[in-house]
Amino acid sequence: MSEGKIEIKINEKGEIVVETHGIVGPSCLEEVNKFLEGMVAVTSINKTDEYYMKLNIQTQINVKQEVKR
Repeated sequence: MSEGKIEIKINEKGEIVVETHGIVGPSCLEEVNKFLEGMVAVTSINKTDEYYMKLNIQTQINVKQEVKR
């Protein structure tokens, strides 16, 4: 599983723009809030398509069955 990234940019107006990569669903907002806690006031949130994606967790189970003769 790959790790998520939080990218922080400061635009020409001095605004801080935060984007997440590889973090989907509501957990992306949770991670950003943890990171920014106490540093800045959030004035707006624009959710990308990644926010609305469902986390796809695949589980692989290997079963080995032995036949007794």
